[in-house]
Amino acid sequence: MTKTRIPLFFALALSGLIGFVAGNGRAAADDLQNFGKRIPSKEEVINALKLKPGPVTRKIEEHVLALPVVTFDINSANLTPQAKQALDVVGSAFTDELHDYKFQIEGHTDSTGSAAYNQRLSERRAESVARYLEDRWQVPSWRLRTAGKGESEPLPHKSPEDPENRRTQFRTLGK
Repeated sequence: MTKTRIPLFFALALSGLIGFVAGNGRAAADDLQNFGKRIPSKEEVINALKLKPGPVTRKIEEHVLALPVVTFDINSANLTPQAKQALDVVGSAFTDELHDYKFQIEGHTDSTGSAAYNQRLSERRAESVARYLEDRWQVPSWRLRTAGKGESEPLPHKSPEDPENRRTQFRTLGK
């Protein structure tokens, strides 16, 4: 059976998918744990992003958390109150057990608008999340890298214009 694969970044998108990135930069949809519209607990964030001891079967870059609960309004990089709630859980995990890890924050958009516009918007979304974690949780900027993915990586089983695609994701880059 062939697995459907989609590209991911630790997505803060307000529906909370957790998965691991396969060698080609895509995560198997079958590997994702979907939290639906709920915000995962601090422990769930830590378990998704913390490097595990034992035999290495995947690269460090394969620890990915997608949170479709950190969504954005259309044409906006402003964090909603629900997005801030989810980011407070992430920030708490980043300053606790994950205090020595580095992460990439990837911004995403739905397919509304031009590809060029969506690319810039996704970059602003990732930067907005990084600023919030830096300002609210004092996560040092050297621990956070941002990237915009535009509309190129919609969530699995979602149409490209679905509002849940307006999100950010987090990827563990290592210690």
